Amino acid sequence: MPSNLLLPNLNAIKASLQLLNNSQLATLNKGQFVPQIQNLDQQLTAVATAHTAAVKAGTIDPAKDDEAFAASLVAFPDSLPGITSGVLLAVKGFEDGDVLSGIQGLMDACASLAPVIFSVIGLSIGSMAGGIGSGPGILIGGMIGAAIGAIFTMISDILGFFAPKAETVAVTVARLLKDQKADEAYSGIGRVHHSFLIYASTLNDACKRLTADLDPAHDRFHPAVTAKVIDEMNFVEGNTMTSYWDVIDWLSTSANQTHTRWPLILEASCNAYTVLLLAVIRLQTIVTSKAILERYRKAVQAKNQDAQRDLKELWSSAQAKLQVYAVSNRINLGELQGLLSAAHGHGTLWRLRPWLEVGLLDPQFSISGLGGDAPRLSITVCSQDQALSSPPYQQYAIAGNSRLYYWRVVSQVSGDKLVFQRNYDGGDSGETIRDVFATPGTDLTKPNHCFVYTVSEDYKKIQGRFFDANGKPLDKGADGKPINPAFFTYDLPANDKWIESFTSVRAVHDPYSYADDPANGSLNAVDFIVYAIGKRRPVPNELGHFFVEQKGARYNSRDSIGFPIGDVIGLEVDQDYAWVYSASAAACATHASIALGSKSAAWTLCPNLPFPASTDPNKPHIQRLYACDDGTLVVDLTHNGGTFSADYRVDLKNRKITSFAGEATLTWTKVRDNSANSFEKLPLFCWPQYESLIDTLDALQKVFDRPWPKRS
Repeated sequence: MPSNLLLPNLNAIKASLQLLNNSQLATLNKGQFVPQIQNLDQQLTAVATAHTAAVKAGTIDPAKDDEAFAASLVAFPDSLPGITSGVLLAVKGFEDGDVLSGIQGLMDACASLAPVIFSVIGLSIGSMAGGIGSGPGILIGGMIGAAIGAIFTMISDILGFFAPKAETVAVTVARLLKDQKADEAYSGIGRVHHSFLIYASTLNDACKRLTADLDPAHDRFHPAVTAKVIDEMNFVEGNTMTSYWDVIDWLSTSANQTHTRWPLILEASCNAYTVLLLAVIRLQTIVTSKAILERYRKAVQAKNQDAQRDLKELWSSAQAKLQVYAVSNRINLGELQGLLSAAHGHGTLWRLRPWLEVGLLDPQFSISGLGGDAPRLSITVCSQDQALSSPPYQQYAIAGNSRLYYWRVVSQVSGDKLVFQRNYDGGDSGETIRDVFATPGTDLTKPNHCFVYTVSEDYKKIQGRFFDANGKPLDKGADGKPINPAFFTYDLPANDKWIESFTSVRAVHDPYSYADDPANGSLNAVDFIVYAIGKRRPVPNELGHFFVEQKGARYNSRDSIGFPIGDVIGLEVDQDYAWVYSASAAACATHASIALGSKSAAWTLCPNLPFPASTDPNKPHIQRLYACDDGTLVVDLTHNGGTFSADYRVDLKNRKITSFAGEATLTWTKVRDNSANSFEKLPLFCWPQYESLIDTLDALQKVFDRPWPKRS
């Protein structure tokens, strides 16, 4: 890897560590992981410093293996897109004793870290001394090798902390599936989950013995026995994998994809396979740990050829198992990616036209009409309800009198249909506002809540507040003590240079940053970003501006960002991007690039929109656009032109938007024949687990496609 790529990748890893810290992983087990995160951050800083010094001294040679070690870290920031939601679910689940939701979040979080393990298969294993492989040999390679060891230690400790609670997961999943009478998939996925769990738990126990006292009189770690355990999982023709593929086949059958329990089976399958990923992480932790290296060195010093042979056989078993797993990984990745369209179809689409209707995106599913009359709505789920398979939805709407209204909506299965209905009517809040945006809460020190942002009646004030599960401002903390529900307030200065008044507000908490984003380090310590479109003052040669306010432990600023398109009518956000759109165009930019400031926002224009290019106001054009966290855009057209959906992928390197399959143009599907005043789409409830697993398997496959290492 060229030397000039080392520092950007180290910076990306440091940004990912900050994401771990922001997502409150540090709260687990009374802050056990804080020192590890800080230690790893310090090690990476030392690597960067040494690298800079070596470049100045002219001692860096890209052909040397120090750069190979640097390359091994590239996959780390790529592996973290689902970490925030995963840790949130994990902490929430274990706080209230809900083992199933807790382990779902744990799996999401730890599976997201898996690629860093696999990215060093040929490097850390190869670094064993005494004949197993060749060592890094020089300063920077050795320092990065130590950082890799710190990553292993952190992941191993996380898994060890949660391992005892994982024992009940197979039983819980089996009970849940049985209760829901998903008979076709119940027997298969329950058995698979149980087998994977036994395999992972056995390797977990081996890890505990590995790091115990190395005194032979007390040592219970046996490399040859562990090698036998590794061989127990048969990826080729084993009963467990056969049962797993049977469930995947059930999910892939189009006739089953309208089954109301399809998302539940998908979630259980993702969680089961993630248990297997945890087992493979444990396997690599065993083989690449400092304890193994120390054991091998002691065997060499003692001239214990039996111990050396057993350790080499353990290495061979691990490598052979991983080569077979690589094929399983590629096949499973393809199968899960094939479920993407069905997963998108199970997202809920909420529309006001002017009455409220809600149903799954797929038009094959029935639609529930809930009445009401309002021009604007925002839908979310409270913090602790995100772990539920049928969460109560929080609906905030602005009625024709500009009053804020609240309803809680639940879903239930009626026959073979999914029906939505209100089970709590909060009614008129008594508050007059101009815009509302609601998003799930993330503050673990607060009771079940969401964040609600509003624009005041006079268009001059933006406010972000905690709201409880009954749609009221949250005025008490988890300890029962009074709190101020308003965590964010901004009053527009009367003499503001750019903005005359606010018209719309959006916000993103724990925004994501990808490794290939040139601005990926700019979100360090940024907890949330508030965006608002403002009616601009007459300024020569300016297309338009929207306001950005960023909050964080070490970062607090505001800026006005120029638009890449003219006549912008709307703004939307997801966890990755901010979107702006006009009647005929749309564009997105990463939160990281916007965080750098007005001159750094890297906008990407969206290709073909779902209507012929026209400036004729009498023909259909965009009136609303919504970007869902599941990677779909939904567009609503005027003149009753209908509502359309398309999946997309952003190529940050080449600054273009393609379909998920890589096609240059997006394929738009009409999902409703008529138009709406306001609409939002929420992903299916298990989207974090599904997305995290796909992202992880994709990152792993890139690693598996590299040449395998050879023993010296």
